[in-house]
Amino acid sequence: MEQWEHLLVRVVPLPGGGGRQYVLSPMQSDLQANLHNVGPDHTVALLDELGEDGWELLSVDVASDTYWLKRPAQSDAGFTSL
Repeated sequence: MEQWEHLLVRVVPLPGGGGRQYVLSPMQSDLQANLHNVGPDHTVALLDELGEDGWELLSVDVASDTYWLKRPAQSDAGFTSL
């Protein structure tokens, strides 16, 4: 059975107010996207960059600004099975 890595992307308020930021769980350390710059164009750019790394968008909850993604598990990386 194929194993998958899963990624959760949420948009949350910045501490102290004054804007919103992307929070990725688990964090992707090699991202070039600015996670503190939230907007429709930035969301598309972030999802495009994640797609280049093999992530596929599974689901979106527009009410909570939450995105679920998956990709085949890397042999040397941890993964979460659902």
